[in-house]
Amino acid sequence: AEDLTAQQVTVIEFDRLLSDIDADLIFIATDENGNELGGEFSLIGELGGAGSLVYTVPEPAVAAALLGGLCLGLAAFRRRR
Repeated sequence: AEDLTAQQVTVIEFDRLLSDIDADLIFIATDENGNELGGEFSLIGELGGAGSLVYTVPEPAVAAALLGGLCLGLAAFRRRR
């Protein structure tokens, strides 16, 4: 429940990371139709130690807020002209 609240899903937990890798270059998340999802993978832990591979789900409210702000700015710009 805490992972869902933070919008993060722990994919793999490991005992020892042998080399530093870029998780986004190796792993990909897709939906049931094979479409790529917009989140990102990250490794939490230290080289040579234990950690987790975590997939962070993008917050849809952030995208909606940015789109809304852009629309308001465009409306204000058009009104001044």
